[in-house]
Order: sequence, then structure tokens, then C-alpha cells
Amino acid sequence: MRKSISMLSTFPPTHCGIATFAQSLSDALARHDTEVRRIALDYDGELSDGNGFAALHRGAIDTSTTARSINDAELAIIQHEFGIFSGDSGEDVLAIIDGVGVPIITVLHTVPATPQSPQRRILQRLLDISDAIVVLSYSAARVLRHAYEVRPRSVHVIPHGSTDLWAKRRHAPATHAPRLLTWGLIGRGKGLESALHALAHIDDLDPRPEYVIAGSTHPKVHRHEGDRYREELQELARTLGVADQVHFVDGYLDDERLANLVSHADAFVLPYDNDEQVTSGVLVEALAAGGPVIATRFPHARELLANGTGLLVNRRDPAQLGEAIRVIASQPARTRVMRDASIAASRDFLWHRVADDYLTLADELTTFDERRLVPRPVIQIPAPVATGTGW
Repeated sequence: MRKSISMLSTFPPTHCGIATFAQSLSDALARHDTEVRRIALDYDGELSDGNGFAALHRGAIDTSTTARSINDAELAIIQHEFGIFSGDSGEDVLAIIDGVGVPIITVLHTVPATPQSPQRRILQRLLDISDAIVVLSYSAARVLRHAYEVRPRSVHVIPHGSTDLWAKRRHAPATHAPRLLTWGLIGRGKGLESALHALAHIDDLDPRPEYVIAGSTHPKVHRHEGDRYREELQELARTLGVADQVHFVDGYLDDERLANLVSHADAFVLPYDNDEQVTSGVLVEALAAGGPVIATRFPHARELLANGTGLLVNRRDPAQLGEAIRVIASQPARTRVMRDASIAASRDFLWHRVADDYLTLADELTTFDERRLVPRPVIQIPAPVATGTGW
């Protein structure tokens, strides 16, 4: 019998990673003959047959209506990030979830190890009331186990999904100069300054690498300061003498545009400053594109790049980042090994596999009485990987 699932999240045309994630997961579930009732947060338009939404949630005034709409399906999937719900630290989600009577899968996109007081209260309530908690990495599962009161049997690791970017890239012509790519919403904390300094550090390479920074300014950043940060990066590139190597591609990246950029890149750079980041959709996509990946040692990168799929570097260390780029540019045999490892490691990240995992979990929750947790083995969380250079 066809399963019905309500999904509460942001969705396109909202420009954020969770909106893209929710749309991709919804599409993948629908291809598995599942009815997905999309309930949209932060949507400026009107409800109509054309936009495909079952309901819109525009704030506290819609709380009871939203809960009733969620209950029209057999099961609910709630995408959670503090910034997408209204109220202090997004506390509006609690009023919604308290009115839901069907089994709830809550997907945690952010798991802070040291949350502020409202965040801790909200996240703990979600952990208490949800029938299943999905995190997108084992790093996130470790944080939950160590920093919160969580029922171990309720925690499930299902990776962030990706389209098969390698299938779109494998026949792309080789570039003359090594081309590096960073993509995603642009804002402070992405470590892009370190990447620019790294290019200056390896100015002896011939040909000199090209570096593409793709994506629009994060909407919240843009509301406060416009494109000032992008302009600061452009000025820094000029000051360092690498402006002719750096290319900015402005605008939100849909699947087609991202695939085109990826197909013309030789390696992917994630120089993030945040050393507590437990989930990165860009990292998953970079592996699905065949890598190789150069990333700072944030938890998700240590988890996914530990087995020869890329190179780990210290954050805010342009010299080490530059030497990693030199490896990619000067050691093609080693680069091919990393690429093969990336492709092999990423097969379980493709959206159809991820949708299978969600449907397996949904079947377990709906097979039994509502609100009854399925007895599952305690999740085995791998030990943290070593923090050496990886190369």
C-alpha cells in the first residue's frame, strides 16, 4: 500500500541548504511510490495547485492548522534547523510538534555541542517527543550521546544525500590549469580568506591554479550587509596578487548549474573555520562528484576523509592548505587514487539510497502502534579518526 508522509521544512524557491535537501529527499521518496505532503516554512507566495504544497506555515498563527495538516499523513518528517522556525531560537517548532499525533522522524541538521540555553531546551524537547531522530553523520550522533539526554535506540544515522555528480563529470575534458572549486552560500566562517592566502603561497606552480568560488551571499548576511563580504574577498585577492586566478560565480546553484561547475573542476576545497561542524552537504556532494577534497579538520571531514578520499589540513593554515593544493596539482596518480576512493565511498550517499533508508525507518515506525519506538540495537558509533595530516 502506498505510504503517505508529511514533510515540514523550507522548500525552493527559498534559497537555503535545508530547502534543497528537503526538495531532493521529497523527490527521491516520491520515486519510491510514496506520497509526500510538503508543508512549507518561510514561503512568500500563496497556496495553490501550481506550487505543490499541501500547506504553508507562516508563523505562530498557523500552528494548529499546520499540526492538523501534518496529521493527514501516516508519518511526519520534520527538518530541523534553529533558524528556519520563528520565535526565540526557533521555538515555534515545539508548539507545532506538540499537536502532532502521527509518528515523528526529526532530522537534525545542526547539533551544537555547547548550545545556548534556548537551543538546548528546544533540542532536548525534540529528542524527547520524536519517535526517531535522524542525524546526518556519526560525528553528530556522538555529540548527541555526549551532550544531551537521548534514547540511544531512537538515534539513526542516515547520510546527507547527493545527486550522482560523478556521472555528470566523468567525461568532462581536462582543464589546462588545475581548477579548484568551493561552493555554497557565502558568508564569514567559510575560511575563504585562507584559500586565497594559500594561492599566494604556491605562486611558483606552473601553470598557476584557478580557483572558483560559487554561490550567492547567505540571505541573512545579505540582509545586514549586502555583498560586502564578497567585495572584501575580491579586494584581498587583489592585494595578494591572485585576482587573475580567482573567479566568483554569483547566484544560487541549482542541480544543473552545480553539475556544470563540478564537471570543470579538478578538486574541491572546503577551508571552513568552524571546527565543530558535524554535517556538510557540500562535502557529501564533493565526494559524490569524485573528489578529491581538501578540507579543514571539522568533524564531518575527519569522518569522511579518513580513508584516502582527500586531504585534511589545519584551519587557518594557508601554508598547509597550499601544500595540499600542490599535491593535487603535481601528483596525478595519487589524485586518481583519491578520486576512485571518493566515488566508491559516496555510492551510499546517492538520493535513491538515502530514500530507501528513510522508508525502512518509516516502515518500522508505522508497523507498530503509534508513538511506539521500534526496538533496535544501540547504534555503533565509530571512534574519532586520527588527526594527522592525512597526507
